[in-house]
Amino acid sequence: MIDTNTDLSKRFFYVNPSATSTSDGARIFPMSRLIAMNMVADTELNLAFDDSGVGDHTIVKILITADKGREAIKDIVGAINSNQKIVVLGDQFTGESVISDYTGASVSITPGSAGTFTLNGPFSVNGAANFNSRIQFNYEAVDAGDSGAAVALNPNLTVSFVDTATDKSHVSLADGTTGQIKYIIHKTRSNSVDLVITPANFAAGATMTSNLGGRGVTLIFDGTNWQHLGDVGEFVIGS
Repeated sequence: MIDTNTDLSKRFFYVNPSATSTSDGARIFPMSRLIAMNMVADTELNLAFDDSGVGDHTIVKILITADKGREAIKDIVGAINSNQKIVVLGDQFTGESVISDYTGASVSITPGSAGTFTLNGPFSVNGAANFNSRIQFNYEAVDAGDSGAAVALNPNLTVSFVDTATDKSHVSLADGTTGQIKYIIHKTRSNSVDLVITPANFAAGATMTSNLGGRGVTLIFDGTNWQHLGDVGEFVIGS
């Protein structure tokens, strides 16, 4: 366990992925930037460092003796809790490492890069957020069901594209979470079949019906009901 009272200021990890003395691939990482350690194979230890310059993570991969991941992590934690100013995680040229089970073989650095990254789970932004490019929502594309077996839309996906055709006219929508936005698009209307949307709880009525492909509806969940946002003229509200 890392001692939370340990001062990590002006303390660094040293990594050299070069097998020769002439290469200039060595890097140092502030200990305070280490955010995770995990084994991705029985001989491969990954360390993730926060790279705030590009909003991504830089990954250091070190090969160790098979099935010695726990011992390797303990060696690193012990070094963090010590007073060493510079700790060698892996030097492929000299074979040196604070990890006793380091094989002296492959060490690699995969730098973080600006661009797309994925957040697994919710996050909150306290303050203004500026988006300098497009915003892309998660979505699903589904065929509606018949009147007796409505297809359930996924409430956890922001956008649902729905096609209707013969015996494919009905969808349902479960409750969301307070403040959640949901977009439903009647993408294609075949065989003159309307789309009927039935939310579990709907403030304006019981159903919404679209009789033209290309129409869309925006909903927001208020904690109890789905509320309709904007002009409802394109959809017929049913009780």
